[in-house]
Amino acid sequence: MIKTIKSLITKGDIMNNSTQLQNIENKLSQLIELVGTPKEWFNTNEISHYLGYSKESIHKMVKSGEFKQGIHYHKKIKRLLFSKKAIDLWVKSDIPANSINYNTDDKINEILSSIAA
Repeated sequence: MIKTIKSLITKGDIMNNSTQLQNIENKLSQLIELVGTPKEWFNTNEISHYLGYSKESIHKMVKSGEFKQGIHYHKKIKRLLFSKKAIDLWVKSDIPANSINYNTDDKINEILSSIAA
């Protein structure tokens, strides 16, 4: 992208060529859109960079249950995809994720029992 902008600049005087100026404006708009779009899902490599942990540490956290499938990550076509929202909550939490009870069946039954009563 930068090479494209540089080549447009060196090809002539930008102020005298509105087409070149429009091309630069379009490229900058595309760049702003890409940079400004927050990412919701991260692969293992991206989440390791995001958190500052090694990929091996991420895999250990998955195997130990620190990260829960269906909450912190999902498996799709042999890849782990991590939810940024869930990982952010994990970072902010004082309680280790593997000590939290995520038994949703019990909670569902409790709610249904209270409705039926």
